[in-house]
Amino acid sequence: MRHAFPAPFLLAALCCMPALAQPAPQAPRDLRPTRDVTVTYALNGGADVYMSQSWDARGKRLRMTTAGEPGWMLIDFGRSKAYMVVDRTRRFITQPERSATPDPLSLPPDARLTRVGNGRVANQPCTDWRVDSVQLAATLCITADNVMVRMVQQRTDGEARLEARSVSFAPADPARFRVPDGYREVTR
Repeated sequence: MRHAFPAPFLLAALCCMPALAQPAPQAPRDLRPTRDVTVTYALNGGADVYMSQSWDARGKRLRMTTAGEPGWMLIDFGRSKAYMVVDRTRRFITQPERSATPDPLSLPPDARLTRVGNGRVANQPCTDWRVDSVQLAATLCITADNVMVRMVQQRTDGEARLEARSVSFAPADPARFRVPDGYREVTR
């Protein structure tokens, strides 16, 4: 025998069902975003932009600019090279071997991550992860796109906070992720 339920009853039953549980986010292995992004950060709650990072997901390239520095850094992960570029003098320095340079998108090898909550930074929902390692004791808030939007680091001299002020997922302009034509390389 077949039971028929009126459509309004089925609709009401479906609406009242508990939502399916969302899977818990996995702890990130690194801080490489999954898509193009530009993030501006402020330091210790300041209003001024301290640092800007742009990520080219396809080319695996990172461009970083820090306030007060004469130039900007370009890290090409695909080619394992880093460049320090100074626009004012139209010069750059190439660092061919990246093994000696700290990778700003890697977590320490001994890092243990523990999920400690959720947050919202620069209008982006994020998951808070406590990071414990010999090199780093911090809480990172990381979006579903693997973008770090907040870092609160516990240091011997107090707390340091790097927090996103803006996040843009606009497509990366490839020209911003290379040394401009006509710039002269400085060798040591």
